[in-house]
Amino acid sequence: MPLECIRLYYSGEVQGVGFRWTAQRVARSFGLSGFARNLVDGRVEVLAQGEGLGLKSFLQAISSEFEGNIQGIERIDLAPDPSSPREFIILR
Repeated sequence: MPLECIRLYYSGEVQGVGFRWTAQRVARSFGLSGFARNLVDGRVEVLAQGEGLGLKSFLQAISSEFEGNIQGIERIDLAPDPSSPREFIILR
């Protein structure tokens, strides 16, 4: 199955609530690579790469877990990037 890559910007009450750590746990459970990091404007940026079904499951799990915290999601579909992290990591 071909790899897909997405960049997401989550807004709302998404910092200081375990969002990045949960994203890492969920992404790894679906075999995704990439990263999550807090942005200075209060959003969280997520880059996730993997098989389409894993990405879809990741998005559903994060939306369900943080339903009351997420106010907006900006999604950008990207070409897979072989230089992205080999596992899902948290950037500072």
